[in-house]
Amino acid sequence: MNVETDLKNLHELVDGKRTAVVLNGASLADDRHHLLLTIINEWEVDVRTAFAPEHGMWGAVQPGPGVESGTDELTGIPVHSLFGKGSERPKPEQLADTDAVIFCLQGSGIRYWTFDSTMLYCMEAAKGKNIPFILVDMPNPIRGDRIEGNVLDSEYSSFLAPFPLPLRHGMTPGEIASYYNEEYAVGCDLRVVRLRNWERRMWFDETGLSWNCVTPNLPTIHSLLGYGCTGLLQGIANISIGRGTSLPFEVAGAPWMDPFAIADELNARELPGISFVPFFFIPSRSVFKHETCRGVRLNFSDRDSVKVTVVALAMLETIFRNYQDRLEFKQGFNRRAGTNLLAQLRQKTAATEILEEWDREAADFETVRSKYLLY
Repeated sequence: MNVETDLKNLHELVDGKRTAVVLNGASLADDRHHLLLTIINEWEVDVRTAFAPEHGMWGAVQPGPGVESGTDELTGIPVHSLFGKGSERPKPEQLADTDAVIFCLQGSGIRYWTFDSTMLYCMEAAKGKNIPFILVDMPNPIRGDRIEGNVLDSEYSSFLAPFPLPLRHGMTPGEIASYYNEEYAVGCDLRVVRLRNWERRMWFDETGLSWNCVTPNLPTIHSLLGYGCTGLLQGIANISIGRGTSLPFEVAGAPWMDPFAIADELNARELPGISFVPFFFIPSRSVFKHETCRGVRLNFSDRDSVKVTVVALAMLETIFRNYQDRLEFKQGFNRRAGTNLLAQLRQKTAATEILEEWDREAADFETVRSKYLLY
């Protein structure tokens, strides 16, 4: 049976209410219909305003410093940006004359995900307005039964990740919202519209739902798995992870890298479910735009066996060992890592040693997580 949203429950919750919506192009009511159009056209719900997360209301905006506010040309609804300096939180006046906030944004299954902060800030805004926060749940696209990696140290809390979660958390947006609401005393009137027929062992492409690019750079499930494996490399300014190519997050390289040596070193580790192929690519935008990059392509042979944190640390350790004098670490590298990983790299702490600690943290978080699982 295909996974479904409990639309009857949602309809009952929003019927007769003046609403604000937080969604994007991936916010589908089913495998064919967009949730916003269902709410407006079929249910005739009064949508007073919309809020746009990173990548915009329809998920088409490439990464950049912000998203613009305006009026949605398709529906005529006023749109307020929730991505950009000073605009991350809904303002009280933007929720004037609203009776409920409807939130429906796809998660990635990976901790560094700005939609989770957007969700938190909208929950707080709903609490401040004393109106329900109605969350339309969506599947964890890379399985809901896998937990990996370090738990965010609160010292590195940011818009990328506001509260402690493992790097691969195995939770749905509704479960994360429940966790935030209770563990961190947000205290909003949270109503989760649950999924039907979803099982935690499922990948998104096993749900029967249509994958609609949640961001321009996550076109496939493999790119999402790659996001977990290569995402930490975004904290290095002079490494391309394939933005501006047809393989975002499935490749990594730079003009000065030896692709054959790096591939050989990584393959020598015999990591489960993955191999590394020497790869040349020319990004059409982003890092090293129009330059030939040399590096590796991630070849997922058995996605169920892949451990994203093992791959991530293997790639970081290998690239750092060979090119540490060339690497330009961004100020936010440790915020993305959720710990002082840069110090560990510079101290030459072995990836195996780091992983042992990360595995302990993930196991400890399991106890906390279990209280908020809905499926």
